Amino acid sequence: AEESDLATADSQYAAVTVIRLLDLKRTRPEVFTRLMRLEDHNEKRKVEEEDLWDYHQQHIVTFLTEVCHLDNPKTEIEAVIGKMFTNCGDLELPASHGRGNGFYPTYANMNHSCRANTKTFKYPDQRLEVRAQVHIKKGSEISTQYVQSMKATYARRPVLRAKWYFDCACDRCCDPTECGSYLSALLCPSPSPSKPCAGLVLSCDPLSGSSDWSCQTCGALYSAEYVLTLVSEAAGRVDTPREEDDIIQHYERTIHHYSTTIHPSHYLIVGIKEKLAQFYGNFIPYKLADLPRPLKERKIQVCQDMLDTISRVDPGYTRTRGQMLAEMNKTKLVVANDDLKSGEKGMETINKKRWEKACLEKQFLHMYLAYYQSLF
Repeated sequence: AEESDLATADSQYAAVTVIRLLDLKRTRPEVFTRLMRLEDHNEKRKVEEEDLWDYHQQHIVTFLTEVCHLDNPKTEIEAVIGKMFTNCGDLELPASHGRGNGFYPTYANMNHSCRANTKTFKYPDQRLEVRAQVHIKKGSEISTQYVQSMKATYARRPVLRAKWYFDCACDRCCDPTECGSYLSALLCPSPSPSKPCAGLVLSCDPLSGSSDWSCQTCGALYSAEYVLTLVSEAAGRVDTPREEDDIIQHYERTIHHYSTTIHPSHYLIVGIKEKLAQFYGNFIPYKLADLPRPLKERKIQVCQDMLDTISRVDPGYTRTRGQMLAEMNKTKLVVANDDLKSGEKGMETINKKRWEKACLEKQFLHMYLAYYQSLF
């Protein structure tokens, strides 16, 4: 068939991947057997994705049985479609090649955890490689992660439910503090005689989207609607800077605005800090050599905040960890060098030791990055 608009999905190609998977029954029966052992969640798909189900019935099932006259039973075709959508991964193809799915038999059997002990890497030829992020004890489950680690529980679980049809109940999802990261935590604005309470506000039941939230200090309760409204408002504010502010001023103003209602480690605030860590020192008029001392210290602070959070929910080496370590170290070197050159009386020995420490950290950082970049 001729197709002139390569940017639009065409229903006549909907059955291609399904045909290839069905053909495994003939060409690689052992792989087809592994495919058929996976979940298809078709009963849930019929109810929760009725439009998509009807589309597949028309453009795949009916097409293959009535037009192509395949011998495969209708139930087998439906099962393969469900298993494809639930277990196959997206291929990273050039823009002119459209979209594609790949079936990875071993990887498809790995369970998800919101604090996974592996990282998955995809090579240009579409091969996957799963590598341990931390030491995995013998007999422990090897887990992977389907969604971004730096999102709150109430943001991750609906995605997992919608895409993979399960309600995650991993250790992190069950913990209101999210392994001590506080990526979903708020602050209590309830007034006291002199100032807001500022206690931690955590979900009473992280596995329930409608659960109330409670202050761990004063016991005040907040509805799920309050939490959703506050977070939605904050997300909107992040994306709408004032005309008179540059991007750094906007981000710092946003952090300050929510400093009494949203925890400093909340995933929205942490996302802002990650950007600040990269903007400070790297863009005019905030080049590192021109930054005043307080902004250099601020850059170090947001880098450290990011590293603290990453270590809680994404242990082991990650690209973001490497970036934050590099940004923090180069700033520490500049600060230590400034102090050493200042010649402040009585501080010569201390400043020299700070400089030597920063240089030593740089050497270790280069070895650390070189080692992990050779692996990853």
